[in-house]
Amino acid sequence: SAMYKVNKDLSIASSTTHSSAKACDVLAIGGAYNMASVGTIKAKVGSNGVTSACIIKEVAPKVNVTASGSISGADFSTFKYGVGITM
Repeated sequence: SAMYKVNKDLSIASSTTHSSAKACDVLAIGGAYNMASVGTIKAKVGSNGVTSACIIKEVAPKVNVTASGSISGADFSTFKYGVGITM
């Protein structure tokens, strides 16, 4: 795994495996972008074809609301979504 902070608001990352049988196998790539007015936006694409994203917004000190969704490939029948609150 590797993570690179592009600037104070943007980070990108990848998750890979290595073995003698296969030089490099990418498991997932993703990123996070911090927008002060919206919150933190995170997204990733896995080697299994699943794309997922979420928005995390601090609504009060130590209280976050997260909205998330994922989809497998371009098949909209696999779309899943959710909302969560953490305190």
